[in-house]
Amino acid sequence: QKVDNQLWRAVGCTESFNKTPPGKPYPEELSWNLMIDSAPAWTLQVSGNDLSHDGPVTVTLDRATQHLERDANGDVESDGTYIIEPHSPSHNVFQGEIKDGTLTITPANLYLQGELPFYFEIALRNAHMRIQAGADGKLVGYWGGYLNWRNYIYMYTSRPPNGADSIGLFWAVKKMADSNPDPKTGENRDISGTFRMEALPAYLASTDGKIVARPVHNSGALREVVGLDATAVKLTN
Repeated sequence: QKVDNQLWRAVGCTESFNKTPPGKPYPEELSWNLMIDSAPAWTLQVSGNDLSHDGPVTVTLDRATQHLERDANGDVESDGTYIIEPHSPSHNVFQGEIKDGTLTITPANLYLQGELPFYFEIALRNAHMRIQAGADGKLVGYWGGYLNWRNYIYMYTSRPPNGADSIGLFWAVKKMADSNPDPKTGENRDISGTFRMEALPAYLASTDGKIVARPVHNSGALREVVGLDATAVKLTN
């Protein structure tokens, strides 16, 4: 089932968000370029009994102990090795399905720890995912769900880009909030939103050096790409 994207309705008309993927909106591009060399990476694994056919899979998200590595062009390097952070609040396990080359999950809550001063968290209640394979093993997809609107608008308006109207944005997001009403005031505390994600092939290891996931580079349908796949993730709103 669809997830409305009221967050985009509230802020998408601003100039800083007027971008077409894979281009990133200004706030996300700024935070991405400043934090890629210091913030720990997020990782994604897909596993199942037989990924050569449609069927059930398990999707695991974690945080790594080190930041993403760049290639000679300054982009994220494929086939790097990342150690999964143990005992992390960013550990998420979802039940999913691959069907006709598209990966989806059974909706559940998602939490990924970020870094200040920009994205200190990605916290989605009732999170949905739709992921497909791109070229060279890259995965491209969307995560949708409900996030605390006050946390989001603080991140965005505490350093308003391009002369944005912080007060106007605050009231727009507050007005568009569409979920999780406060039992006393009736005010909605969450707003529906969607994040676009890209993921590149990588090796994942445990702290004792054991490789727990390997990259796969086949092109074509997702079920041919993600067998034991681990990917380093970047996000744009």
